[in-house]
Amino acid sequence: MKGETHVKRICRKTTLYLQGTHVYVERWESKRQVLNQPTLVCIHGFLSSSYSFHKLIPHFSPSLDIICLDLPGFGLSSKPKTFRYELKNYAALVAELIKIYNLKGVTLIGHSMGGQIALRTAHDYPELVESLILLAPSVYFHRVRKEVYYASFLPFLAGIFHKWGRKQDCRSFIEQLMYSKRSISQSMVESYGRPFKELSFYEALICLIRQREGDMEEQDLKNVQQKTLIMWGNEDPLIPVSTAYKLKRDLAHSTLAVLSHTGHLIPEEQPTLTAKYAKRFLS
Repeated sequence: MKGETHVKRICRKTTLYLQGTHVYVERWESKRQVLNQPTLVCIHGFLSSSYSFHKLIPHFSPSLDIICLDLPGFGLSSKPKTFRYELKNYAALVAELIKIYNLKGVTLIGHSMGGQIALRTAHDYPELVESLILLAPSVYFHRVRKEVYYASFLPFLAGIFHKWGRKQDCRSFIEQLMYSKRSISQSMVESYGRPFKELSFYEALICLIRQREGDMEEQDLKNVQQKTLIMWGNEDPLIPVSTAYKLKRDLAHSTLAVLSHTGHLIPEEQPTLTAKYAKRFLS
């Protein structure tokens, strides 16, 4: 892959009907066929979208197929109240995507909540997933407390959140998650802030609060057999790096890379270093 970084790619954008809803998908197809090259499927985190991988993708070889999707409720995908916003349902959606494209040699790259979805997919559909790259994955979180669950049924809650959110500049929210504030661009602020202007985003978010089950139990994690690369920022303010060492113990075939001077938004803060570790792992 030497000498193939920062190659311009042709991105094919489409919308697929998966698990009863419309899902926005970007496919960065390889320019040439190379035997035994993996396909990367990128799964974004909570309150994010496929945009979160925009700095990382150019660092990979043009011989790789790369697919990014916006999970239902986020980005350019639909945000219906009829969708079941459960982690196991998100995993089923990723599995359906893999089957539709008939993908082989799949490596799932999951960031934050996307990491938990990647783990679920590997656990529930092991025949479809060859390996995992987990970027500060959401792990060991429980279902929301009962008082939060019941509060989500307050009348006009989505409208109240929408009225507040459309006036906000999400720069301060991003700054809290990143170690290096210099990595924040205006494009990043606009992309992350766009859903906060949509009423349907808050309606979907409330559904997710009610329906999202807890993360995988330790025994289920121990049953994940795919080889796994875990990457974590040593300055992660959301999920402490101590969680990374616990996860490494629970995943039988895992290696861990801790990135210095890095917060939670690894693909945004450290795209070059992330790609370096990922390419070494994939080779």
